[in-house]
This record gives sequence, structure tokens and C-alpha cells, in this order.
Amino acid sequence: MEISLNAQVECIDGVCGRITYMLINPVIDKVVYLVVKEVGAPCAEYIVPIDLVDITNTNTILLDCTKAELVEMEAWLQVEIRITYLEAYNGIPLNDVLINPMNVQL
Repeated sequence: MEISLNAQVECIDGVCGRITYMLINPVIDKVVYLVVKEVGAPCAEYIVPIDLVDITNTNTILLDCTKAELVEMEAWLQVEIRITYLEAYNGIPLNDVLINPMNVQL
């Protein structure tokens, strides 16, 4: 099975999106899920089990589900956490800002 990132994804009832990520099980070293970003607003991303892939080629993946079934699948949410060291915020010690932000006077 050949799967490429950014490949077009089609459901039984038409084009539904593009592949944005492939989730790999490191124990078996195989792709087990695809993340499909839907076409058009709201551009949500869904986790699709690899078992739903019917036919593939380099540029297109055909899924054995409808668009309605796709949007019922688990949503993919990517979270990025950045930790930045700050000594003070506007002269107020950082701990005071984090503990009681309502007391911050600008």
C-alpha cells in the first residue's frame, strides 16, 4: 500500500480532504491511522483507521466510508506547549502574574 502525505482523500460519495499525518504503531512499525483534513470550512481533521483505506495510489486514497461517516470519527487535535522563562512581567514577579492575574495593573 502506497500512501503519501498531502494525498487527496476520497470517500464513497466524493472528495473529502487531504492526508496531513500518518500515525505509526512503533511496535509493529506500520501506519495504523491517517489524519484527514477535510476540504472547506471548518477544515477539521479526523483520525481514520487504516482499515478503511480501500484503494491507494501516489496521489489519491479511497476510503470505504461516506463523508458523513468521516465527520463522525474522532477529531485530531494538535497541542503545542511552549515554556518560556520570564523573570517579571511589567515589573511584577512572574509568580504573582500566574497565581493572581487579576491583580495585574498596567
